[in-house]
Amino acid sequence: MDDTTEAQTSLPAATVDLSSLLDDLKSSLSQRMDDANSEILSRLHSTERSLQTSLGHQNDYLRSLIQSARQEGQIQDDVQILHLNELKKAVIAQGISADTELLPIRNKFNALDAKILLLDGQVAAIRSEQLEFQDKIAADLLSLSTQIGDLVDYIRGGDAKKGEGSSSRPQPPPLMFKVKAVVEILAKAVVPLLLD
Repeated sequence: MDDTTEAQTSLPAATVDLSSLLDDLKSSLSQRMDDANSEILSRLHSTERSLQTSLGHQNDYLRSLIQSARQEGQIQDDVQILHLNELKKAVIAQGISADTELLPIRNKFNALDAKILLLDGQVAAIRSEQLEFQDKIAADLLSLSTQIGDLVDYIRGGDAKKGEGSSSRPQPPPLMFKVKAVVEILAKAVVPLLLD
C-alpha cells in the first residue's frame, strides 16, 4: 500500500477540466453521427428515387410491350378472320361451282334412270307378251295335236272301216274341214314367229 500511496503522491497533481473535453468529444461525436445519418438518409432517398424512376421506366416499358402484344394479337386475329372468310368464300364458290358442274351430270343420271325404268317396263311388258304367246302356242299345239290325232284316227278308222263295214263310232267331220283348221292354226302360230 505504501507503494501506491507513493505513486499517487509522486505524480504531479494536474488539474485538468475533463468535463469540457468530454463535452467537446460528445458534441463532435454527435455532429459526426448527425452528419452520417444525414448522409445515409440522403443516399437512401436518392437510391429510393432512382429505384422508383427505374421501376417507373420498367413499368412503362412493360405496359408498352403488353400494349403492342395486344395490338399484334388483335392484328393477327383480324388477319386470321380475313383469311378464314376468304377460305370460306372460296369453299362456297367451289361448292357452287361443283354443284353447277354436277348439275348436267345429275340430269344425265336422272335421264338414264328414267330410260332404265322405261326399259324395265318395256321388258316386263315383253315378258308378259312372251308368256301369253307361249301359252297361246301351247294351247294351239295342244289343239293341233288333238286335231292331228283325230285325223290320224279318222284315216286309220277309214281303212279299218273298209274291211269291217260299219262302226258304232260317230263319223268325224270331213277331212277337208280338219285340214283347213290345221292350216289356220299353223298359220297363226308360225307366222308371228317368222315375223319376229
